[in-house]
Amino acid sequence: MEDDATLLAHWRTGDSGAGDELLRRHFATVVRFFRSKLGDDIDDIVQQTFADTVRARDQVGEGGFRAYLLRVAHNRLMDDLRRKARRPEAFDPGSISLADIATSVSQRIARNQDEHLMLLAMRELSVDFQIALELAYWEELPGQEIAVILGISPHTVRSRLARARVALREALERQSASPALIEQSVARLEFSAAQRQRAGAD
Repeated sequence: MEDDATLLAHWRTGDSGAGDELLRRHFATVVRFFRSKLGDDIDDIVQQTFADTVRARDQVGEGGFRAYLLRVAHNRLMDDLRRKARRPEAFDPGSISLADIATSVSQRIARNQDEHLMLLAMRELSVDFQIALELAYWEELPGQEIAVILGISPHTVRSRLARARVALREALERQSASPALIEQSVARLEFSAAQRQRAGAD
């Protein structure tokens, strides 16, 4: 299977099939990115994201195609949330949550009650915290790639994830999640973080 960089190179030289394969490869990731934050009515914003990416395919930088695509998705999401905020001019993803904006909850994400509680808890976090956690632990992206997507430094990514894990524990407690679910959820996040740190040190 050809990697993203090879497909992108072929696409840029006029191979539309390579472009189709590249977009298809990351379609589910983009859908998950929006669905966890905007609910199920996301067809338009998904299409807009891919249209933006197609028009800007020659601007994909060293971070790679997936990071570029998700950065476009992130920018589209910020624009959408800013429009939906009670005071768009004061929208701050570092302090406002999706629960504050009252976006809908997707019915297609949580497979059981524990996952539903996790989703509700995530929505209480600031938008910045929620996105960082999802990219790191749902999409399993490395810190360097998350940094490209969010337009911040890798150091800031590490700091944001550490603070987001603390905030998630507190949100789960407010959701009256069982102590076992809280410990299991946080332990999974911390284990993933440790694995990434070890991988980065190798």
